[in-house]
Amino acid sequence: MKRNIILTAFAATSLLFSSTQAFALINFSVGIPFSHTFSGNYDGGEEVKSDGVSGMFIQVGVPFLPGIGMDNYKTKIKGYEIDLDTMIFNLY
Repeated sequence: MKRNIILTAFAATSLLFSSTQAFALINFSVGIPFSHTFSGNYDGGEEVKSDGVSGMFIQVGVPFLPGIGMDNYKTKIKGYEIDLDTMIFNLY
């Protein structure tokens, strides 16, 4: 009886949290941005520059249906006390 319970639990966790997406019933992806770029100029012609980025992203999906994700970034603008907040919801 114990053997059947252990094998069932192992099979269930293998399907739910498999390292190969083809066998997993659900997959998660979480991370942080290393860098990103953007371009633009202020009204006076001065270029807008980034002074660093922080944030995170998370994605959840299943093998045969589209997944959903959310990105949330905060970018510091060089030379100003301004932070640019960006939140993106995506379908992949």
